[in-house]
Amino acid sequence: MVKCRPWILLLLPLLVLHLTGCTTARELSLPGATDDPAHASVKVGKRVTVHLVDGEKITGDVLAVTPDGLTLGKAGNYGWQETPVAAERIDRIEIHEVTDFARAMLVVTGVAIVVTLIVGAMYASALSGMGTT
Repeated sequence: MVKCRPWILLLLPLLVLHLTGCTTARELSLPGATDDPAHASVKVGKRVTVHLVDGEKITGDVLAVTPDGLTLGKAGNYGWQETPVAAERIDRIEIHEVTDFARAMLVVTGVAIVVTLIVGAMYASALSGMGTT
């Protein structure tokens, strides 16, 4: 008979819940000018996917926002890569944001993992103490 450890039964659903809602993507129109409200929400440090008019997609962290376009950065195969993207090449921009639900799930998952490890250690300690008298 195969024994199933109870902590695995707890961790597996938590892992599934954790992976289901980590981020959301919000689509924006092309920021044609700096006074455009969509342009204002594209800020340095945000994680974005830029869809170009030729169909190409570029994902990275916004390093600079200018009236002429964006500069994206990401770690690649050859180290840190910075990619300037001209405004006229941009079709649309998706901003990837961590939702409040995802933050809550991260906290709940972290607490559950810690509690599971503590209970597992206590359970293992109790079992190992049973064999000695």
